[in-house]
Amino acid sequence: MTTGDPPETMSSAMVPHFRLLAATIGDWLSDQDFDARPDCPAAVDMANRQWDDTWGDPTVELVMDAIPRLAHVADHLHAYAAIAADEHATFSGATILRTMLVSLGSVYWQYELTVDTRERIRRFYALRLKSLAEEQNLVAVPGLSGGAESLGQLAGTVDAIRESGERAGFRWEQRTSRFGASVGQLDSPAPSDQALIAGLVESPGSSLGVGATLFRLFSAVAHAQPHGMRFFMHQTDEAGPNGGELVFIGLDPGWVTMLHTTAVSAIHRTVTGICGYLGWDQAEWNRIAAPALMEARSWPT
Repeated sequence: MTTGDPPETMSSAMVPHFRLLAATIGDWLSDQDFDARPDCPAAVDMANRQWDDTWGDPTVELVMDAIPRLAHVADHLHAYAAIAADEHATFSGATILRTMLVSLGSVYWQYELTVDTRERIRRFYALRLKSLAEEQNLVAVPGLSGGAESLGQLAGTVDAIRESGERAGFRWEQRTSRFGASVGQLDSPAPSDQALIAGLVESPGSSLGVGATLFRLFSAVAHAQPHGMRFFMHQTDEAGPNGGELVFIGLDPGWVTMLHTTAVSAIHRTVTGICGYLGWDQAEWNRIAAPALMEARSWPT
């Protein structure tokens, strides 16, 4: 089996569009602040200090968590553009898109406007607890310098969340994990990565099941499973120079269109939700992002 030139429509056509969108998000974030919006949900949350306890100042931390999470999205947009521009990188773009969509899904879920302050705090700590369990797995490596001390500090953080959460009326549950440290949760766990993507992209009017389909493709590629790579291999009915069948390696136009349309729509939907929560000017976002969003939808098919 040999490889040939890539199909005419490839992710590389999207490089300038994704770079523009990443730069737009970064520039826009740098111009935002948290003042002079006293009626927005974020300001209302921050003014509500009844939740302060040994776990910290949860409403303040919740609000401040938005910008680094969106910066993470912009970073991965830049990374995807770099991968798409490299003719030697094909499969890894799907891995970056998976990470970006999970990050967007987490932001969208954490700052959902239809829930109250209590539920947003619970969701904030659901994601925190999930992360703390993974951090414990990282520092639990035998022989790691300072590992035991770090484990003690992490356990103390989890205990503070448990105690504060129970005082606030949340039900604490500890679940055994197949992958290492047990995961504590308040009332219910954070959604899985697949559920986060589905909750974001399967809005009213979207194709049913597209979130699960994308996650399955991304996971297959990330784990180097044959069925994931098969979607990148296209027969040509031509013989290669050294014998065997000539194939093209790359996503076909239909998959490219679905992946990129979903990614751009997910970004726009998430940022729109953040504008609503933080009281940022959505019209201003629409004005500066419109060129990038329109370009991102204009690649040839």
